[in-house]
Amino acid sequence: MAISIHAFITAFLLLGCAAFNPARASEQTVGKRTEQLQVSYAWYDEKQQERRVWMNLTVVAEISPTLAGDAVPRSASSNMREVPSRYRGIRLWALNPETQMETVVSGAQSSDSGQRYYQVMHDVPYSGAPIRLAPGNIIVHFSPEWSEAAVQQWAASHKLEILRRLPSGPNNYVIQSGPGLEAISLANSLHRSPGVTAAFPNWAIPRGHR
Repeated sequence: MAISIHAFITAFLLLGCAAFNPARASEQTVGKRTEQLQVSYAWYDEKQQERRVWMNLTVVAEISPTLAGDAVPRSASSNMREVPSRYRGIRLWALNPETQMETVVSGAQSSDSGQRYYQVMHDVPYSGAPIRLAPGNIIVHFSPEWSEAAVQQWAASHKLEILRRLPSGPNNYVIQSGPGLEAISLANSLHRSPGVTAAFPNWAIPRGHR
C-alpha cells in the first residue's frame, strides 16, 4: 500500500537534525556500487555546528510512488529510468549524464503529483551511502526567553510563514520553505539571526528497507 507524502514527511519531521555519523555512513557504502560525489553544501545543526551534504546529480527520489507515477518523471525527461531502491516508500530514478537534475525535479514538482520528487543527498561523498532528502520547510529554534508573540513578530519581519510549533523543545517551530537547496539556503541565512539558536532543513532520513 502506498505511503502518503504527508505521512512520510510527518514521520521524519522530528528527525530533522538526526545524529550525524559520517563513519557509519561510510561503512554502509561497503559492498555497494558507489561513485565519488563532487558537489556539496553546508548546513548547520541544532548545536550550530557546520555539516555538509553531497548532492547526487544522477538520481531523483520519488516519495510515495504510484503505478501511474512513471509518466511524471518521464515527461520531464525521456532518459529517466527506475533503479533499485532499498528504501520503503521511495522510488529512485536514474538520470542520463546529459540531463539536468534541477530541470527534472522542477518539472516534476510543477505537475499535479503533489511535489513528490526530490533531490537526493548524502552525508558522505559517495553515491552508495544512505540518502537524505529535504522535502520542504525548515525547523527553527528560538531563544527560550522569547514569547510566542515575539516569534510571530520575527516571522512577520522576515516575511516567513510559521506552520506549527513543535513539542520537541521550548521554542521550536516549523517555517514554510521550498524543498531541496531552497530549504538549505533559507536555513543558512537565518541560523545566526538574533534570537535564533538553530535553523536547519526539515530533513527526511529514510531508514526502513523494502
